[in-house]
Amino acid sequence: MTVLSFRSVLWSCVGVSFLELAHAHLEDRGIVTSPETFAATNFDFVVVGGGTAGLTVAARLAEEEGWTVGVIEAGQYRPNDALIDVPKNFGAAVGNANYDWLYATVPQTNLNGKVVRHPRRHANKHHSGKVLGGSSAINFEMFNRPAKGEFSGWSALNLGLGSWSWSGLLPYFKKSETYKPPRPEDVFPLASTTRRRAFQRRQNTTDAADAFYTAADSALGPTALDVDDLLAAASDGSDTVSKRDDAYHGSSGPVHASHNEWYSDLAHPYILSMNSLGVSTNFNPDSGDNVGIYNCPASVDRDAGVRSYAAPAYYAPNAAKTNFLVLTGAQATKINWKSSNVDGLAVAESVSFAVNGVSYTAQASKEVILSGGVFNTPQLLELSGVGNPSIINPLGITTKINLPGVGENLQDHAMIPLSFTIKSDYLTWDELRNNATFAAEAAAEYAATKHGVLASNIGVLSFFPLQRFLTPSKILSIVSTLVSDLCSSTSSMSLLQIAQSVLQLAWLSNQSIPQVEVVMIPGFNPT
Repeated sequence: MTVLSFRSVLWSCVGVSFLELAHAHLEDRGIVTSPETFAATNFDFVVVGGGTAGLTVAARLAEEEGWTVGVIEAGQYRPNDALIDVPKNFGAAVGNANYDWLYATVPQTNLNGKVVRHPRRHANKHHSGKVLGGSSAINFEMFNRPAKGEFSGWSALNLGLGSWSWSGLLPYFKKSETYKPPRPEDVFPLASTTRRRAFQRRQNTTDAADAFYTAADSALGPTALDVDDLLAAASDGSDTVSKRDDAYHGSSGPVHASHNEWYSDLAHPYILSMNSLGVSTNFNPDSGDNVGIYNCPASVDRDAGVRSYAAPAYYAPNAAKTNFLVLTGAQATKINWKSSNVDGLAVAESVSFAVNGVSYTAQASKEVILSGGVFNTPQLLELSGVGNPSIINPLGITTKINLPGVGENLQDHAMIPLSFTIKSDYLTWDELRNNATFAAEAAAEYAATKHGVLASNIGVLSFFPLQRFLTPSKILSIVSTLVSDLCSSTSSMSLLQIAQSVLQLAWLSNQSIPQVEVVMIPGFNPT
């Protein structure tokens, strides 16, 4: 068993051809194989990046028949691919250059010069997918939602504009999904149904944080952001309900969300152990209250037995449309600007891209939409003259827009894998690796029914705040050190960094905002 590990073991049957029978052939008529044809098309919108968000936006725009939408994607379209589609194969494509950008950090001074692989993880635990569908094609399929209060933070940072709050986004969560609830026998049958304590705001860290809040209030004074508004957003709590409520789920969206129908023998004792440690079972984690241990939904079409991701969800149903074109194997290299600004603003008019070393240009009469991900989007902006002049000018790039925040403020979370030896009489995923007969039977079952162990994925997930395992004095010590660091660096922080630090500091005392995620993976997963 591995806890807090996100690596999957590639079992020997991943190349099986039976996957083609798992679901209908995906349309590929919208794929453009000729870069010349793509460049000659008069687009209204050009979307850079055919990943999770890019395909969604492109498909929605293409609903308007009078608009022509083009998508530039560096990866390839890979329908009926066992590495992607078989649910248990999550992670198998990670580290494979045909699917993954293989990003890594520069040598880290505090790690003795070690270079660390730098994947992107979540909206459902993401890696940087270099394939049509992006990270949704190679991530770990967990389809869970953040805490309600974190969306309140988004809304506060946007001054309440744009419906970035929980209530503003929930209708779109529902619109995007077809949710299949767990079977009655699969809803943690042996787990305690004790509901967690209602949200109670703790004051033990507030006094320590006041020094930074005062500094932040002064720094944000000239702006429309207000510390009191940010703190109000950070303390937004929600009640727990005792069962799944369709008010939080969709029934006709393009992305399928479902639950396991196969669980290892470790699931029940593990859940009971977490309950005994004060981590109560959460029966409605998609409600905006994600504290507790719960049965995590997965982006899996349970009827077809395959991963549900952006390519089959948003590209395939629209592939036959004449106003929706996708060019794969193309790398966007630069945004090109109109020769003169419009109302004082720089306006994009086209995108340069390369295929097999040859450069082309795609015109966009309305908008260029960047959806290359957390790394590729800022890179393309900087290559196009949008960024910090002190970084891009020495590289021979003329500054078009002085925007120092481009490429800065990346935040990620650390992962700590722990592996344990278990008793031999517990059935886990390890049987697929250690027992050839079991693996063959599992492959046959999956081929015939689309169910069984190969249709399973990570199902047991838990989130909880620091207060569940640290004493008030320890938390106070951590916060005091953090506040000292923040106060000493406020003068060098951007206004956005100051505002988000107000939120994050306040969240440490809000027990409805978890800081720790624990995942139980029922099998050995080397990292």
